[in-house]
Amino acid sequence: MKVIVWTALLCAWLWGAGIKEDAAFVQAAAHGKTVLMLYSTKGCPECAYMKEKVFTAPEVAQRLKRHFVIIEKDINRDDLPEGLAYIGIPTLFALRSDGSLIDTVIGSRRAGVFAQILDDLLKAQP
Repeated sequence: MKVIVWTALLCAWLWGAGIKEDAAFVQAAAHGKTVLMLYSTKGCPECAYMKEKVFTAPEVAQRLKRHFVIIEKDINRDDLPEGLAYIGIPTLFALRSDGSLIDTVIGSRRAGVFAQILDDLLKAQP
């Protein structure tokens, strides 16, 4: 048992945050979900609004829980995967479980509007 724990800790140290990211894509594939990658930072009022108000609104929270796996990245600490870029924050990347981009949402929205955006993202999938 100790060997397994130490191996897991070593892997986490070697690969860092990539493990969480990889696990999110595996989970998305296994459950037929879409990955929603949030690119933000502390001190961003629009980012805080999305996290505290919009993502917790019932109409949004239900959709997120049922259809999405969420990854959060900080612009000051985390690099984006190759092929993704941002021009402002918050930026949300909707990704298929294979990592391909469905769409990008830049900026904050009110809960009702964001719920509709989530529905549109789901419709855009094959």
